[in-house]
Amino acid sequence: MKMLRALVVGSDRSGRREVVGRLDECQFECVEAEDCIAALRFAGDDSIDLIVTEVETSRLSDLPLLQIVQNGGFGKSPPPVIVCSALWHDAPWSPNRGGLEVTLLGRPFTPRAFADALDAAFPVE
Repeated sequence: MKMLRALVVGSDRSGRREVVGRLDECQFECVEAEDCIAALRFAGDDSIDLIVTEVETSRLSDLPLLQIVQNGGFGKSPPPVIVCSALWHDAPWSPNRGGLEVTLLGRPFTPRAFADALDAAFPVE
């Protein structure tokens, strides 16, 4: 069975480590990037099955990453995206448009909330 691969993007190293730890528990292989620019080195990598990114309204530079994902930058079928943010309700974009599946996860999050976000990203059919 193929191990799922996740790209974890965020400027806060401890926050990234928390997400990577949760994903490790769920049998994901993880790669990390500090910001949108660093994450772009994985564009064109169709082995990315999930993107978890931090979006702060004070750092809207992460939004181009979502646009690149939506426009096919990570393969023909965009991977689901989990957006973590303490201020997600203020984000100036709407999720789930243009075929991009986005799950919003408020920070701080509980293990149950993270599991629910993964379930939303990978619904059982």
